[in-house]
Amino acid sequence: MRSYFAIAVMLALSFAGSGWAQERLSLPEARRLASGLIDQNQPAAAREIALGLLQADPNDVDALILLSRAERLMGNTDAAVDAGRAAWRAAQNDAERFVAASVVAQAHARAENYGRAQIWLRRAAQVAPTPDYAALATQDFQRVRQANPWSVNLSFGAMPSNNVNNGNSNNTLTFAYLPGALANLRWEVPADDRPLSGVAVTGQVQLSYRLAQSPQSKTAVSLTLFGQGYVLSDRAKRTAPDVTARSLGYQQATLGIAHTWAPEGSSGPYSIDLSFTRAFYGSNPYTGDVALTFARQWNRSDGQVFSASFEANQTTYLSDNSRADGLSLRGAWQRTRANDDVIGLSFSASEVYADRPDRGYTAFGAQASYDFGEVAKGVEFAVSGSIEKRSYDLSSYDPAGRNDIRSTLQVSVGLPMAAFYGFEPVATVSADRTNSSVPYFETESVRMGLQIKSSF
Repeated sequence: MRSYFAIAVMLALSFAGSGWAQERLSLPEARRLASGLIDQNQPAAAREIALGLLQADPNDVDALILLSRAERLMGNTDAAVDAGRAAWRAAQNDAERFVAASVVAQAHARAENYGRAQIWLRRAAQVAPTPDYAALATQDFQRVRQANPWSVNLSFGAMPSNNVNNGNSNNTLTFAYLPGALANLRWEVPADDRPLSGVAVTGQVQLSYRLAQSPQSKTAVSLTLFGQGYVLSDRAKRTAPDVTARSLGYQQATLGIAHTWAPEGSSGPYSIDLSFTRAFYGSNPYTGDVALTFARQWNRSDGQVFSASFEANQTTYLSDNSRADGLSLRGAWQRTRANDDVIGLSFSASEVYADRPDRGYTAFGAQASYDFGEVAKGVEFAVSGSIEKRSYDLSSYDPAGRNDIRSTLQVSVGLPMAAFYGFEPVATVSADRTNSSVPYFETESVRMGLQIKSSF
């Protein structure tokens, strides 16, 4: 076999017109020679040597990889992909699989088959033999993403909760708008309006396409589909048999166009975003929304990032064709510390105008977050909290209006050590509470969830 290979190599070198055609080469020497020829941009000669190696051993992974690289440089995309896939099948360890997946991705990227290149780079990251190799695959993925006008982001989650229906946290209620002694009479909350336990299952797909891009600007359109379904517990089914998973289901579709630009000399980008949203609740049309957002960001060299945004939106409630018009302002600050921890603060103010009770309000809110990054090998930790006060001038349940205070606390644990093809599980525990001057709107819930999201 070895002498047959030597003859094959001599013939290959003869066809390549090389000056050392009569030399006998060992297998490692031939592989090094072919690799050097590729580095010297002589893919045709490298291809002949790789073919000679494969005549000796059709499952020679190194030769298949060399052949894929040579075919790619010669513009033979299909042949390069076929050779790389053959190397993937013949690979005996993760290091070989990583290189094989990488050369297939390179061949697809050269042919501008960016989606396929990204799939193979996810495979490369999955089998990366060391963290450095995984980081290399991630960097290549980001470069391909920049070149690809199409972008797809996926996320999924399952969240057990003691209050999937956002039910009232009180057993009994009073209604201040009732006359006389009835205003102080305590009314029992129906079972359908009490908290029901179960599991919320969510999924989101965002598909975007870059219409135009320059060093200073980018314009893209996007379609985002979101759905949330429920699996009610047996206890919830017994307590409120009229409440079904279908009646609680929520779906939303958003079509948007966004333009981002950074004038020369600016410290950060500007953006303007126009979106149209249609929502369905209980399988019935619920709302239609149009929103226009303008945002500005300032990046500082010390790791601080400031941002501000203004949004105007109009919501139409499709059941009665009523409207609510809203304006909101938001300011945010974020800082990356020397140890790579990230701290963030944000503040918001909103005004919603509506002619129906319990829809128009004034709101002020604040949020704080701290991302500790990796706190142990393969484990990331973050915590966040928010509070918002809403004041309603009109309420169906109190002629004096209504005031709500909404608070949320969430703890997130990322598990990059359990990432699968670039999708990382994130475990969350969150608690929400609404205190209201109208007891009918008071709620409490605790949710534990597991989300799957793309990590690059």
